[in-house]
Amino acid sequence: MDVFNPTDYLGKIMLALVFVLLAIFALAWFIKRFGQFGGLSDKQLRLVGQVAVGQREKLIVVAVGKEQLLIGVTPSQINLIHRLAEPLDCQDEPSETNQVPKPQAFAKRLQQAIEEMKRGKA
Repeated sequence: MDVFNPTDYLGKIMLALVFVLLAIFALAWFIKRFGQFGGLSDKQLRLVGQVAVGQREKLIVVAVGKEQLLIGVTPSQINLIHRLAEPLDCQDEPSETNQVPKPQAFAKRLQQAIEEMKRGKA
């Protein structure tokens, strides 16, 4: 009777393990090198501005395509607060880049937009 001896297969098991680990590292390198698959391009998704409302809380306006979203960010969650009917027009924002406008200009414009929303509901 032939007895099963695991040490006979140890070389094959080790080779398979090395192959799997190399495949994982190669895939991680590929994703890091060439970016994520699919997703939105920088032209479709960009940060319009942000303002801190606490030590670790902030309001962010994100442009997704032609729509702008007001998002609240805390250390534990992210919430959609409002979909802006009229996009914020930030003069300080460069037209071709994704740079954030100066915080003072954004905060001033955001305050104006909030006041306009309050007047519209009242």
